[in-house]
Amino acid sequence: SLIFPHFGFGEPFTKEDLDEFEKLPVEELMIAFFNRALERAEKAGVSKENIMLDLGIGFGLTKKENLILLRDLDKLHEMGYPIFLGVSRKRFVINILEENGFEVNPDIEEGFRNRDIASAHVTSIAARQGVEVVRVHDVASHKMAVDIASAIRLADNAENLDLKQYK
Repeated sequence: SLIFPHFGFGEPFTKEDLDEFEKLPVEELMIAFFNRALERAEKAGVSKENIMLDLGIGFGLTKKENLILLRDLDKLHEMGYPIFLGVSRKRFVINILEENGFEVNPDIEEGFRNRDIASAHVTSIAARQGVEVVRVHDVASHKMAVDIASAIRLADNAENLDLKQYK
């Protein structure tokens, strides 16, 4: 069953909406929520260029829902708004590390660093999909992740350099 039928302030969905949305996959529910929120923003006079879509990763979503939303970011981009994403040090990322035997205790240097490395990997995946804004803790590692992912995403624009081999 769906975990996040209520999100944000106020009551964006009626009881009837919730009954219908209960049957939707999480990415379709997110789009329905955004459509409702965008209607409210338009009525309030908020201009389109002042809007970004934030998936609320980690807030009331299951691990599977978080992963599906991250996998399907292209569907949200089709809505025509920039995406804001906050995945740094989120519990579902730490859970994946734990499941795979990595140290995650933040009181240990390795565990603390593993959280940031894994978070930067998620940022890289998001940047590869064209996410415009990310919220991070460790700026340097996320900047590196974004630079590499963006270079891959924008490969057609890259210089055709002949790189020297390592000796």
